[in-house]
Amino acid sequence: MMTSIHCSHVCSFRPRRARRITSWLARSHSNTNVLCLGGKIIGSAISQEIVKTWMTTDYLSDIERYTKRVDKVVAIAEKHLKKIGE
Repeated sequence: MMTSIHCSHVCSFRPRRARRITSWLARSHSNTNVLCLGGKIIGSAISQEIVKTWMTTDYLSDIERYTKRVDKVVAIAEKHLKKIGE
């Protein structure tokens, strides 16, 4: 949880804590670009399955409600967060 909170404070990072189904949802619905895995909670076999699912899932950019959601997050980040290096 804390990793995804910290990542969300860096411009352009859209993190998601991972579980089996949420890795697919995070990528396809929210176009996440950071995946956070709990090393003490998730075993290596499940971690590999989550990463493979997340890496091979495409963003559903042709569905308007998902695009609106991602655009809102990007707009908020651009308005309130500093770019890296500033």
